[in-house]
Amino acid sequence: MASAVSKSDERGDPLRPYFVPGGVDFDALSEELKAAIAGIVNPAYRLLVLEARDGLEKSAGVTVVHLLWLEILDQLDLAESMQKPPHPGESEERGKLIERHLRVVGAKSKASHFLFRLRELRRKLCALPPFDPFRRAAEPLGDWAANHTEG
Repeated sequence: MASAVSKSDERGDPLRPYFVPGGVDFDALSEELKAAIAGIVNPAYRLLVLEARDGLEKSAGVTVVHLLWLEILDQLDLAESMQKPPHPGESEERGKLIERHLRVVGAKSKASHFLFRLRELRRKLCALPPFDPFRRAAEPLGDWAANHTEG
């Protein structure tokens, strides 16, 4: 399973999710995986984990991000399986990949729903502003993200 880590991450960058092993060369990853990390995983980790209000939200957030990570890896595995020449048993192998992928997507959906309900409950009880998952979409992610994007 591939993952992304820059040289700054090896020195303890807090933006690197704990489930991403250290020492992996980001530049050596496929372009598809780099794009998914820069465009999906990094922003989700920042929003759902680093900006979480407390430990419970961080825990739920990191679960969602980890499942998102597994979902992306599964999608890449499925895409790769489509490029191989057909052979006996291929349908069964692809079926297992699809079943695993659907389990991950279902688990991510449940964890996301829990996190949303938690935030909404706290908003109602504490008069906090509503959770807006898109509020940071237009804002830069800082120096770390610049090291993990095409630019």
